[in-house]
Amino acid sequence: WTELCFYVLATIVWLAIGIAITIGLLVRDRMRWLLHGLAIAAVVVLLGINVVGPSRLIAEANVARVLDPSLVPPDGRSGLDVDYVRQLGDDAVPALVQALPALGSRDADELRGFLLDRASGLTDPKAAGGWPSWNLGRELAKDALAPLAPGSKP
Repeated sequence: WTELCFYVLATIVWLAIGIAITIGLLVRDRMRWLLHGLAIAAVVVLLGINVVGPSRLIAEANVARVLDPSLVPPDGRSGLDVDYVRQLGDDAVPALVQALPALGSRDADELRGFLLDRASGLTDPKAAGGWPSWNLGRELAKDALAPLAPGSKP
């Protein structure tokens, strides 16, 4: 999974809803409401995207494939693309921490280094913007990264 695939899927869902709205309005001869229906459908899809959390979903799906190689399609590549997961947001961090024990030593070391850098960035008091910038994903990432901090037990 990638963010691009996720957003393409969300767009396809919005288009499908739009087609259903268009057919429904055509049958009822109420086409003047088409733009309203499409706008409401867009808001519903955007709210759904925010509830699902693309970074979390993508990381969990990719980690699940690392933990259970039978989920990888026959023409797929097993393992975790560490370079790609570096681009994901804070919502992905708990799933990435969970994947560390299942990775090979090279990937695990690379991912651990990245996660330690992310942990130092999350705990930097200069980076915190106060309560207006509070974010649940960031808090869950901090909690997941706490065991990786120097001096804590792995």
